[in-house]
Amino acid sequence: MLQQQPRRDFGFNRGDCVAKIVLVTIAKRFCLVAIGEVDGNVVVVMADPLNVVALDTVTLKIKRQIKPAISSPREIKKAIELKFLFDERFQR
Repeated sequence: MLQQQPRRDFGFNRGDCVAKIVLVTIAKRFCLVAIGEVDGNVVVVMADPLNVVALDTVTLKIKRQIKPAISSPREIKKAIELKFLFDERFQR
């Protein structure tokens, strides 16, 4: 059974590599981003943590169990942009 996490805003350091465990295309498609690990599970913040297709897709792609949490789409999109686009620009 899926356990709902309380809604929260989140932040992460630009050096966190856990965010890149999920491909940017999947992150944008399902409006989600990985933000850390808890008890060996990858914490994935999602706009819709009840989206079974997103949950299954991420679990299959990263080959690890996930712990879904909820945040606003605006915050998730900002996090995706900061993590993936910021790193792309400065790795050139």
